[in-house]
Amino acid sequence: MSLARSSRRDVIGGFALVAVAAALVVIASVFYLDALAARRSVADIDAVRIASARVSAVDAVARAGGEPDTSTLLADLATLDADHAVLLDRLEPAEADHAAEMLDSIASCGIMLADGGEPMADAHPHHHVDELLTRAADLAGADADRAEWRAGVAMISAMVAGLLMTALLIRSRFSEFQLRRALLRRADTDVLTGLPNRRVLRETLDRSPGHGVRRALLVLDLDGFKQINDVYGHEAGDEMLRKVAQRLSRVSRAQDVLVRLGGDEFAVVIEGVPQGSTAENIAARYLDALVEPIAVGGTVHRVRASLGLAGAETNRPDRMLAEADLAMYEAKRLGGGQVVRFHEGIEDSASRAATVIQALRTLDHEHDLELVVQPIVGAADGVAHSHEALVRWTDPTLGPVSPAEFIPLAERTGLIIDIGATVARRLCASLRAWDEAGDGGHRVSLNVSPVELRDVDFVDRLVSTIRSHGLATDRFTVEITESAVIEEPELVAERLRRLRAEGIRIAIDDFGSGYSNLAQLLSVPFDVLKVDRSLLLHLSGMREANGGDPSGPCNVMSAIVEIAGTFGAPVVCEGVETAEQLASLQRSGVTFVQGYLTGRPAPTPIRHSLAHEPTPA
Repeated sequence: MSLARSSRRDVIGGFALVAVAAALVVIASVFYLDALAARRSVADIDAVRIASARVSAVDAVARAGGEPDTSTLLADLATLDADHAVLLDRLEPAEADHAAEMLDSIASCGIMLADGGEPMADAHPHHHVDELLTRAADLAGADADRAEWRAGVAMISAMVAGLLMTALLIRSRFSEFQLRRALLRRADTDVLTGLPNRRVLRETLDRSPGHGVRRALLVLDLDGFKQINDVYGHEAGDEMLRKVAQRLSRVSRAQDVLVRLGGDEFAVVIEGVPQGSTAENIAARYLDALVEPIAVGGTVHRVRASLGLAGAETNRPDRMLAEADLAMYEAKRLGGGQVVRFHEGIEDSASRAATVIQALRTLDHEHDLELVVQPIVGAADGVAHSHEALVRWTDPTLGPVSPAEFIPLAERTGLIIDIGATVARRLCASLRAWDEAGDGGHRVSLNVSPVELRDVDFVDRLVSTIRSHGLATDRFTVEITESAVIEEPELVAERLRRLRAEGIRIAIDDFGSGYSNLAQLLSVPFDVLKVDRSLLLHLSGMREANGGDPSGPCNVMSAIVEIAGTFGAPVVCEGVETAEQLASLQRSGVTFVQGYLTGRPAPTPIRHSLAHEPTPA
């Protein structure tokens, strides 16, 4: 982190400046000692100069016949008797020697005067000695001035270094403060999305919402996000999460707390649910925020999410989060793309789902899975033109488990890829056996999960399985759900083009089940359009409610047939159970039908005929 590096640099720089300042203080001290020594030399030279002048004066008075004042003579002689070498070392050597000789001469004269002797015959050249000593004092004074100036510069430099050191250390402390704030902020923030994280969620739930304030917790998990990472890479997945976070932030109310729990999971603490409103209404805002497709890495994705909602019936944050999680997984079990509020029955459902998932993980594909086929017959002639392969599962402990229950769980856990591979392999083996038994020529279709379709190896694996059994690929039709087309149109189109290039036909399954975006749906290659049973029942119910003939033609079905016909694709209607439904479909121009009326799922493909001859269209 740059703040940490900056702080370390400031500390190191501060310590370096401490060393520099200490060195400068030492240097200044040395210069001050030199200055003091020079000042003492000046004082000593002045003392010698004065003493020599007084001795010379006493001698002069004595030589003039007067009575000299000898009161200071002994003290002056003591001053003159000292070693003058140090005092005179700033003079030229010759001058220093000459001055020393004259001072010795003056001292000798003073001794004789002190002993009562006669004054010297010649006058002492005191003025010359005085000049030399004055010069020596001036030189010593100059040395003292220089030493004092240097000491001053060193001290000022030390002070500047000290100020710089203080500034660096202050900046270091400020950097540490910023770093601490950044670390605290990071501890509370999800780095990828910039949203608060799980820690903030915990702190928010731990705080009491206040008297009379209604609180709810929403947990949101993206459906099928793992496939985005697997197919497009983690960078695309990260970009998707950032854009989802932005979408959710835009609809989040000011008082709500939106956090990222991790992975593709988010949570919202809904604070203060308005009177006359429900938490579901607020939760729907977050669901609606993801309706529009999201462009990631040049590819458009339709994002769906499962939302679990828990109220504040419990004051335990961990329990509230667990309830919201259970509700979210229930929303996934129900197909995703919806909000589910927690209720007591969800725990039983979640426990059942966990049991089924555990059983799926230990599934014996060869013994526990059963392959059955259901005929797809001509609406006009009742002849089975192909068969749809269906899988049934009987667990040794759980007993028979409905495909409506275990298929979504297998998709959620990714186990559907292995199950799909098993179905394809066993279907090819059965088809080969029927061919060898002389009952050949059958065409078959198999359902492919969106999870399988996103697997990069799916097309190669399926084609390899078909050819390894010596079968022609044009006998196979892959059925994909309408939702898979709508959610990942570009990826699905690429996979379907590859399948068709290998000779495999494509059927769009569950058409009209609620996802219909016709423009997107018809943008992918397909050979067959299969109308979902729910649309058939809805249209039949509408006619009956309006007093119409249940066996009469249906305008909506006719329109679907016409649209599919523009692409050269026949229409198959699923879930046909009554003769009236069959008659209506015949009159609406539907080509093929499938359902209990025309043939139930059976272990082997047999020739089916209609229980009643088809009514002429």
